[in-house]
This record gives sequence, structure tokens and C-alpha cells, in this order.
Amino acid sequence: MPSCPFCKADLTEADISARVCRACRKALPGAEQTAQLAVTTEQIERLWAKSITADATPGTTIKEKEEAGEAPSGVAVRPRTLARADKPMTPPADYELIHILGEGGMGVVYTARQTSFDRRIALKMIKPGASADSAARRKFLAEAVVTADLEHPNIVPAHDLGADEEGRIFYAMKQVKGVPWKHVIRQKTQAENIGILLRVCDAVAFAHSKGVVHRDLKPENVMLGDFGEVLVMDWGLALSVMEGSKAERITKETVCAGSPAYMAPEMAAANVRLISPASDIYLLGAILYEIVAGFPPHGGRTVIECIHNAANNIIQPTEKKGELIDIARKAMATERAQRYASARDFQAAVREYQSHSESIGLAARAQEALACANETRDYGDFARALFGFRQALEWWPENKAAADGVLQVSLSYGRCALAKGDLDLAASLLVNDTYEERQLLAEITQAQRERRSRQQRIKILSRSAAALAAAVLVVLLVAVVWVNSARKEAESQRSIAEAARTEAREEAEALAEIVSSMCAIGGRAEGERDRIRLGALRLAERAGLAGKDMRAVRLSVDLMDVGRVTIRDILQDFEQKGLLTQERLQKIMEASQIARGVTSRVRLLRDLGVPDIVGGIWENWDGTGYPNKLKGEAIPRGARILKIAWMYTVLTRSMPGREKPQWEDAVKQIEQQSGKAADPTLVQYFADIVKSEPALRRSAEQPQ
Repeated sequence: MPSCPFCKADLTEADISARVCRACRKALPGAEQTAQLAVTTEQIERLWAKSITADATPGTTIKEKEEAGEAPSGVAVRPRTLARADKPMTPPADYELIHILGEGGMGVVYTARQTSFDRRIALKMIKPGASADSAARRKFLAEAVVTADLEHPNIVPAHDLGADEEGRIFYAMKQVKGVPWKHVIRQKTQAENIGILLRVCDAVAFAHSKGVVHRDLKPENVMLGDFGEVLVMDWGLALSVMEGSKAERITKETVCAGSPAYMAPEMAAANVRLISPASDIYLLGAILYEIVAGFPPHGGRTVIECIHNAANNIIQPTEKKGELIDIARKAMATERAQRYASARDFQAAVREYQSHSESIGLAARAQEALACANETRDYGDFARALFGFRQALEWWPENKAAADGVLQVSLSYGRCALAKGDLDLAASLLVNDTYEERQLLAEITQAQRERRSRQQRIKILSRSAAALAAAVLVVLLVAVVWVNSARKEAESQRSIAEAARTEAREEAEALAEIVSSMCAIGGRAEGERDRIRLGALRLAERAGLAGKDMRAVRLSVDLMDVGRVTIRDILQDFEQKGLLTQERLQKIMEASQIARGVTSRVRLLRDLGVPDIVGGIWENWDGTGYPNKLKGEAIPRGARILKIAWMYTVLTRSMPGREKPQWEDAVKQIEQQSGKAADPTLVQYFADIVKSEPALRRSAEQPQ
């Protein structure tokens, strides 16, 4: 009597019909039973009693009763000479038997040497006791013919069919050096086992195209070669379901066969009318179930109980869940119409899972990166999370977790940029028209208005600072005169006066330096500087800059014009006429050195490396730049980033005699300078950024 797969209590026919165990009240796993397949324990015992041997187990192959019949037509069995390898013949025999590889109920498999080619092959010979049995000979020949007819890379090829001097028939086939899949299935990863199963599907699909059903697919009947071969073996139970096939037709005498632990319900119920390629699809699903769950679908304390569970499609429960289990259960549906229509359809479902699993895994890693970014507030972490979610969506557009992740990271990234004052970056990230993004965009817009107002106040303060500097200088001169006069009057006051004079001079120089810097900042149009800043910050972010390095780039944008104040007339003339003499070029080179010198006097800028950046903007990647002749990565990375952003801004503005180029043309011109004037890696990054970020394209399209 069959038992419950949960509590192991005996199941009555009423329990099976209701699909519920009366002892534990749990639903019996498996598809709904149909009247077509409903069978009792007594019927199972009557059908299978003659086929089950004493040593049979749920996992072993049960073979049908051997009945006399006609041998395959059109098959010629040629006489061949056989000899033992240790007793060679003269002339040499056709095959030399070396040792026994294995033994089944009807045949013995030898390792042999085919002397005509001097190669090792496998030779399967009918047992001496079965050689005189016409039914056994018929089945042996049918197996040989089916194996030879199925020429496929995942089916072992047959080479020859013959009979020895005593009339014992045999067939020669390729010897596969390897192990049965059953022996290593637990050692391999799920991904490796799925790869093997997909290749088994190739062989099964080919056999079905020939009208042949295997009926005994299981890991034990799949051989894994030492060099990656996957071969479906043991076609002894194969039967024909199509006119013209070389396999035997399914009859009520040949229907009781298979491995109970994997059987389809119609196989266990011995329903001749229902056995078809769908039965093999059930077996493929059973193998997939074993790969995921760790055990085959049908169990039982005895072989009869296991066959009864298979006939009623009672599947051993597993805690494993997910898409693979769903695929396996669909392939193992009780109703054939509810299974996959073909082995190819089953294979396609597994392949689709593989693409889904990669997308799901990538989205999970992106979620971890987003959690890290929310803690570190680092642009690089946000960028990695955003890239991961977008890539996961590209692999599987229906990945809801990835789609939600894109929205989450855009909002978090945008809020972080807003908090750090990178308003243009924050606005460029909000490309999804959601309520949350519209709310955040309103905050960013308000912050941008406040920034413009603040910048206007800074301009006013810069002019006030210039007047203050002049006043301080006058005060300094008066102080010097007063100190000289006081020194003549009182020698004792000399040290105090000297200290006051030194302090006043240092303060005056610092103030003059600040005033000069502010004037230089005011030397470039605000809109143009904003465009340079936007491009530089996005490129710096893509290059992985963060923290101190990112701050240095931001300051360098504002201070890149320090030193150009002295040559304003030259630059203005160049922009108007497009001419640049050698003398003027030399002065521009000097401006770079002036900028380096001025910024080096401020400790904060010096600590951040700003002098090296503003002094290296004019350097070229190939070493032809000026004035320091730096080359390649010897040029500070901030200078390389700022140069590309500056080039893009210059190339997207109008000049006398030249219409304003479109952003696509500007990107192409910059790409032409890759490896010459500009860093090739940063050029590629910048081209990708401009093509994917609307904020940079909009900045290029705004009027100058």
C-alpha cells in the first residue's frame, strides 16, 4: 500500500482520490488525478508482477517481459571473428576482447580492440543463455538498430553489427571514458547540472524527431566523458511512436518498463495509448526535480509502492521553491496536455530561467551596492548600483526588482547630490516621471535659483573686496611711514612696529591674492563656467573620483582662469579673429604657470593639489603640450578631466565665422583627439556620458 510522503502513513484509495492524507491532513503533492490514470494497488501488482525481479529497487530499470516477435527488417548481421586479447589469432580476428566493462540482464559490455583500425571500442554482446532465445535476440537487435539510427553528438554512435562463430550477436560502439552522471550529480553545482540536462534535451529532441521515445531517462543512463562529452546511453527500452521508425512499436507486452522513481503516470499505469514523447518530457522534468531537490520525484518503501505513487503522480515534497521547481512541476503534470509541448520547449524554459537568474543575481548585488551608497554617500557606489540595476533590466526587461531599483537609486543619488550642492548632477539623474522625482526636482530647482542669487552677491562682494584691498594698501603705507618716524623717536618700540608691519603686509598680500582670484573667476561667463563644471563633475564621477579629489576638481573649475587675467586682451582677440601668433601662444603658456604660482600660495589649494590641476590643463596626452611637457598619466588626472570638459564647452559655442556645432559634432571632434590631446579612456567615458545624459546635451543646446 502506498504511503504519505509527509508522515509515511498508509494511504487508502479514498486518500489518493481526494489527494489528501487523512492522517496528517496535508495535500498530496503532484498534479490532479484524472480518471484516465486512476489505478489501484491491486492493478499495479497485477500489471508489474512478472517484470519486477527480487533485486529491483525504485531507482533501477525494470524491463518488460520478453515476448517472441519479428526481428527488425532490413538488418544484415555479418559474421565476425572474435578472440581474446591474450590469445591473438592468425590472421588477426576482427575484434579482440580485452576485459568486461559491465553486465546487464541481457548483454555483456567489453572493452575491445577493433583490429581494422587498431582502436579501442565498446562491444556489447548478447549473453550466451539469451542467444538462443528469439525474443531476446529480437530485442537486442532492436536496441542496436535504434542506437545506430540515432546519429547525434549526444548519443553514443554504433560502428558495427555482427555475430561470432557461435552465432552470438553483438554490436560495436564508441567507448566513452568517463563516469555516469548519477555518480557525480551531487558533486556538481546546480549550474553545471543544468548545462548537462540541456545537452540531454538536445539528444531527446533528436530522438523524438525520429519517432523514438527513450522511456528510461535518468542520471544513471547519461555518461559524462573526460573531455566534456554528454552522451545519452541505454536505448534498450526505446520504442517507436511513429510510422517508419526503426524502433519497436509500443504494445501491451512492451509497455511495463522504466525506472519507478522517475516514471510518468501513464508509464506506471501501463497505458499503451498515452505513452508518447510527452512521457520523455516528464522524465526530463523528473531529472530537473532531482537536480534542485536532491532526490527523484517518486518514493516508496517498496518497488510496487513507488510505482503506485508514480501512477497517481504523488511527488515527494521539497522545501525548495523557485522558477526551476515550477518548470519541473509543469513538465511532470499528470495531464500530458499541461506539460511542455516538446523537449525543445522544456529546454527553452530552462534557458529562460538561466537568463532570469543572472538578471536577478545582478539586481541583488546592485541592491547591496545601493545600501552601501546610502551609508557612504559616495558617488561611485551610487553609480555602480545604478549601472547594476540597468544591466539587470537589459538582461530581463520584466525584472520588477531591477525596475524598482532604478527608481530607488535615482532618488537616493539625486538627494545625495542635492545635499552636496551638486545641483546640475542631481537634476540630470531624475529621468523617471514619478511623483517622488517631481517633488525632488522642485527642491533642486529652488536650490538652483538660490545659487544664482548667491553667485550674484559674490560678484558684488568681489568688487567690494577690491576697494577694501586698495584701502588696506593705503593704510599699510601710512603705517610704514609712522613706524619709521616712531623708530627715530623710540628705539624700544622697534620690535613691536616691525611685527605690526610684517603682519599687515601678509594680510595685504593674502587679501590681494583673494581679490585677484575673484577677478579671474569673473573673467569667464557664468554660463560657460557652469557647463565646464557640469561636464567635469560628471566625468570625474565616472572616473571614480570622490571626496578630496572631487573637491579639487570643483575648485579647479573656478580657479582655472587665474593667470589669464594678464592676457585677457590676447584671448579676446583670439576669440574674435581666430588667430594666435607664436608670441601670444607663449603668453598663454605663461598663464598656466601664473595660475600654478598663485594657487600654490594658498595652503588649502596646495593641499588639495589644485595648483597641479590648473597648471596642467594645457598639457597634451601625447607629450606635445606645454609648458611642462608632461605625458600620459604623468598629467594630473584632474587636469585631464578638466581639459576634456573645457574642450566640449568650447566646441559647443559659437565663434566668429563658425556656427555653433551640435553636441554630436563636438563629441566626434573630442574623440578625434583621443590619444593626442586627450586621455583616451576619459574621452570614451565622456562620450558615453554625453550620449546617455540629457543634462549635458541640454547644456550644449542652450544659447551662449
